[in-house]
Amino acid sequence: SAVNSSQGGNVSCTSVNPFFTGNFSVTCFAQSLTVSDVSTCIPSCHSLTPASVVIDGVTQSVPPVSVMVSGSEITSLQCDLGTTSMINNSCIGSPCDDPAGDESIYENASIPHMTSWNKTCTIINPKFLGEIVYKCFAGNIQANLSDCGGPCNKTDGSAMEHGEWYMSDCSIVNPLFDGLVNNT
Repeated sequence: SAVNSSQGGNVSCTSVNPFFTGNFSVTCFAQSLTVSDVSTCIPSCHSLTPASVVIDGVTQSVPPVSVMVSGSEITSLQCDLGTTSMINNSCIGSPCDDPAGDESIYENASIPHMTSWNKTCTIINPKFLGEIVYKCFAGNIQANLSDCGGPCNKTDGSAMEHGEWYMSDCSIVNPLFDGLVNNT
């Protein structure tokens, strides 16, 4: 609204920045507007000011679901001068559904968060060696296949079984070499 010369008024901090609350004073003199004090404008907490929470060693950002006025609390979050923080961090990861659905992995067909189990790599390919390491993390099953090893190919392209070996000409390594090399 208009402010007459030699008069003052209050302006909502939200009208200047939607993430601030409170009011500040303005005065008009000789067609010049003067802002007297904006220290009464207090920052709120919002989606761009999330709380940082560590759950099972993983840092997560938890933003407020709506704008929070400084000094307010919503669920487990509190807002203090534009800084969002957790009041109570009792977060635990969700369990995972047993992929077999028959309680073969865990007795309740629900696998607790952070539980690990192994299966042989032969479920991928009967010729694979090693174990797959599964882990339930926050309702999702993670699979680590890095220990699975498949059969190798011989120089003629045929598959070689684990533990098998054969001799081939050294010229496959370098055309200038003579002799035989043992391939395992």
